Amino acid sequence: EIASCLVGSEMCIRDRFSSGGLKLMNGGPIRIVFIGDSHGLMWARVLEEICRKNSISAALNLAANTDPFFEIPASKIGQNTERFTAEQKAAFDLAKLRLIRECDNVLLLIACRWSGYWKNDEQIDAIVELVQEEGGQVLLLEQPPELGVGNVNIAQFLGYSGFGNGDGEVWLRAGNLENHSAGRDFIEQRARKFEHCSIFRTCDWFLDPLEPRVKVVENSSVYYFDDDHLSNQGAVLLSEALEKKILGLLE
Repeated sequence: EIASCLVGSEMCIRDRFSSGGLKLMNGGPIRIVFIGDSHGLMWARVLEEICRKNSISAALNLAANTDPFFEIPASKIGQNTERFTAEQKAAFDLAKLRLIRECDNVLLLIACRWSGYWKNDEQIDAIVELVQEEGGQVLLLEQPPELGVGNVNIAQFLGYSGFGNGDGEVWLRAGNLENHSAGRDFIEQRARKFEHCSIFRTCDWFLDPLEPRVKVVENSSVYYFDDDHLSNQGAVLLSEALEKKILGLLE
C-alpha cells in the first residue's frame, strides 16, 4: 500500500482521501498524523518502518501536486487540483482536520516543498495552533536542498554525465537558492513562534557548509530521485535520526 501511495495511484487517492488517509495500525490508537505533498510521500516508507518497529499507529494523508494545508474551519468548497476535484479536495481537508481533533496527544508531521509554501503562514499557523490546543506536537520536516540541474532523474543524469559507478562522493550544484532559503527561514520562524513545534533537519546531511553544492552520491548510494526529492536511499540515510526525533516527541 505504501508503494501505491508513493506513485500516487488513483486507487489510493480514490479510496482513502476522505476517510483519514492510509492508516498504519500497529496496535493502539493513532498517535501520528502525517500531512504533505510529494515531499511527504518520499518519507512514507521510512515512516512505515519506524511505526512498525515501535508499534505506533499512524495515518498518512499525502498527495503529490496538492497543497497540504487548509483553512480552519475547513471549507466545504474546495479547489480543483491536479489530483482532486473541488469536492474531493474539500473532503480531503475535512478528513485531515477531523483526524487532528479526534486523536489524543497527536504528533502532526508536515513535509512539503517549503520553498513553494513559505508565504502560506496564516493556514499553517492556524493548524499548528489547533494541534497545540489539542495537546499535541508538530514536527516540520525540513526540505532537503534542491539541485540546480533541472527536473531530471538524477540516476540517469549521473550516468549520462559520465560520473560513473565509483565508491566516492558526487556533488552537484545547489539550485533555487533564494526560495529554498526562504522556506528554511519560514519553518525556523514557526518553531520559534510555537512552543510545541519543532524541526527535523535534513539540509546538514547533504549541503556543503562552505559552498552551494549538494552531496548526491556516497559509496554507490544515490541520495536523490530528482532535483528536489530524495530517493529511498536518501530517506533511509536519515531514518535513525528521524526515528529518534519522533520517539522523543511521543514520550
